Amino acid sequence: MSIGLAVSVLECPSVPEVAGFHSMLGARITRVDTATERRLHVAIGGGEVLYVERRGMTPRPVDDTRLTVCILVAVSPQALYVEFARRMRVSCGEVFEGGVPSLHPEDRTATSGDRYPGVALVDPAGNVIRFVRMGYFDRFRPDLDAAQLSA
Repeated sequence: MSIGLAVSVLECPSVPEVAGFHSMLGARITRVDTATERRLHVAIGGGEVLYVERRGMTPRPVDDTRLTVCILVAVSPQALYVEFARRMRVSCGEVFEGGVPSLHPEDRTATSGDRYPGVALVDPAGNVIRFVRMGYFDRFRPDLDAAQLSA
């Protein structure tokens, strides 16, 4: 059984704006393609996100029903939150906790109605990147024996 890498693809109105935002948070820009379609590859929190620029696209408000959510698994979402908040505070003077872009701590009370726990990062395009704890999805995997895995 092999383990693959899943890369989420998100749209954005401006590759340079999104690159600057992720650089501010300490993410690693792994690749920028500027050929016919502007694309940006970002390694963040143990996962990778690909942004595709769509000129004329407007950022989505966070309360929009067309909300795009990307879920990345992280060893410690809380540690990511602390690091992102520190970097945002240094660069901007404050942590944006609402609107676009913004950073939201994990809601342990589960009163927010969110489907997945974890830290939420809203990028400048209005996409939500949610970091969940490693092992969160293990409970949804079926119990398979060795014979089923080798088939």
